[in-house]
Amino acid sequence: HTPGGVKPVLKRNQFGATLGGPVWRDKTFFFLSYEGFRQVAPTVSSVLVPTPSQRSSVVDPISKSLLTYFPQSQLAGDTVAPNGTNFTSNVRSVLNDDTGLVRMDHTLTTHDTLSGHFITYNGRVVSGGPIPLIGGNTNSPLSQSVFLEENHTFTPELLNTLRVGYSFNQTNFV
Repeated sequence: HTPGGVKPVLKRNQFGATLGGPVWRDKTFFFLSYEGFRQVAPTVSSVLVPTPSQRSSVVDPISKSLLTYFPQSQLAGDTVAPNGTNFTSNVRSVLNDDTGLVRMDHTLTTHDTLSGHFITYNGRVVSGGPIPLIGGNTNSPLSQSVFLEENHTFTPELLNTLRVGYSFNQTNFV
């Protein structure tokens, strides 16, 4: 934690809903599901920032202006902690997820059934940088899958199942 700082608050919310039932009595059924997850969590970051003597040795005007983007060392003078750092802070990390499912089951005949589902996952992850105001990255994972299954019963001892599916995964880093 930051010396003299306040313990940051973890905020986590998880919620969802499901719904299912018949579409046509004894023939077709549906099921819907949604889940959402939201989290804002502090992450401790310890880094090395320019010390007072390093700051005073900079003479180039461009470099001097860049120093304003770095916080001051939290340790006295040019002291560096045993782990090689002199600035500790809590940086914000965010995680948002949304997952949805649609499923249908249908009885075609006394010997044939058809089932299918579609699942989607969409997220957003923001990882904090080394200091609160700079750095970090954002990515947005997306996953989707589609599945179809047909069952045919020839006899009580002989069953044929045909399954077809497709899955898509993507991650976009910003």
